[in-house]
Amino acid sequence: MNRSAFYAALRRRASGVFGTSISQRQVRGIEGILDAFATHGDGRAKTLAYALATAYHETARRMVPVRETLAYDDATARRRLCNARYAQPEPPYGHAYYGRGQVQLTWPNRLEAVRSDKFWNICEQGLSSEGFSLKFFA
Repeated sequence: MNRSAFYAALRRRASGVFGTSISQRQVRGIEGILDAFATHGDGRAKTLAYALATAYHETARRMVPVRETLAYDDATARRRLCNARYAQPEPPYGHAYYGRGQVQLTWPNRLEAVRSDKFWNICEQGLSSEGFSLKFFA
């Protein structure tokens, strides 16, 4: 993929994606997705488009891992989600499984499904949105 051409296309006013500028944080998030796709992807353009579109939507165009509600910390996210059933502490580990990362996975069973792709048990140890970026392609 010609990344220079890709970013030039994203910056075109007519693209309707980011306007005419992309922040360095957005570039880092996009680069992470492109790098993961290059090493773990299936090579299909539509899979990459799906991954980029999902991150775009779920992170409110930020393209970097975030907590659900875009909260700066877990306490704020929990307060904002106090009535959401999936954001309440769940047994057996007592973690709140509200969305984090670029794909905003919720519920322990969804996190368990991606467990084999992580180097730690994210259901048992919980998550931090800092640096958490789920690989779409493995």
